[in-house]
Amino acid sequence: MLLDSSSGLDRIMLLLLLDSGLKVEELIETKTSDIDIAGGTILIRSTGERKKISPKLMAEIRDYLEIRPGHVYFFEGRCGKPMTGKWKRCFLEKRIKSTSVESTENR
Repeated sequence: MLLDSSSGLDRIMLLLLLDSGLKVEELIETKTSDIDIAGGTILIRSTGERKKISPKLMAEIRDYLEIRPGHVYFFEGRCGKPMTGKWKRCFLEKRIKSTSVESTENR
């Protein structure tokens, strides 16, 4: 339900959290150079290890990067800096609340 109501970068963020097991802080520090599209992996900067990403998610990431060339950080905010963890947590909490309300209303 949460994924169904998400799109674009928000959907990719949620899928990466689920698919890779990254923490929000690790995810927002991810640089575009940390993503190996050909190898289907993402570098976890805090540990130096690479995690395999599903081919379907990697296709979404590739499509996203093609329309946003030149970004240093994958989740880039203003002035070329990464989005903050606080902002993403706020997004997640709002998305979870709205999904909970929708599922309650549909009962």
